[in-house]
Amino acid sequence: GDITIGDYSCLKGGACYYLGYGGRAVVGDYSCDENQACQYAGSNAGDITIGDNSCLSGVYACSYLGQGGVAAVGDDSCSGDRACYAVAQGGHVTIGSSSCVGTNACKNFKYGRIGDGSCNCPDCCGCLKNSDDSLVVQHNSCNKLGDAECCKSATERGEMNLSGPLAPAPTASPMAQTDSPPPTAHPPTGYYKIKVTSVRLVDSKEL
Repeated sequence: GDITIGDYSCLKGGACYYLGYGGRAVVGDYSCDENQACQYAGSNAGDITIGDNSCLSGVYACSYLGQGGVAAVGDDSCSGDRACYAVAQGGHVTIGSSSCVGTNACKNFKYGRIGDGSCNCPDCCGCLKNSDDSLVVQHNSCNKLGDAECCKSATERGEMNLSGPLAPAPTASPMAQTDSPPPTAHPPTGYYKIKVTSVRLVDSKEL
């Protein structure tokens, strides 16, 4: 496949196993850094793009993302156990920044768009799984379960209107307060970036 992996990404056990196999995958910096986080993502003729600091903090966070489909994930998104598991598997999904954070937050979402700062709690958009309709979750919405939200529960749809188009993103769209904020990524122990600005050669007698 055609695979591009950013700095400090895909470091832990099996994190990017078969990533982009037979397809295309682009992973940003500090992403896909947990066990099986992005395994098989973008495989089977899939086409995926994952931003920075995404697909973290949990097993299978983005496993099978865009397998045989097309998926684009923004920055600081899809973190937590199975947060974006099998999203766009055989489908087409775009997820904004700071979205789909929490266990099963957007698991199996198949077609549509999720705006910035949305679907940030366990199962928040999990009830939308495997829908063959193109669904649109607006910016800064569906950050809790409830009758007026996207999902009443992990399996039952709420009353939120999920027809498009996606509204323009707000000038500033901080992620809504949740119990599961996206993790702050840091370079792993033992890895450093060093910028060399000048070199001076010295005689060994000076040492």
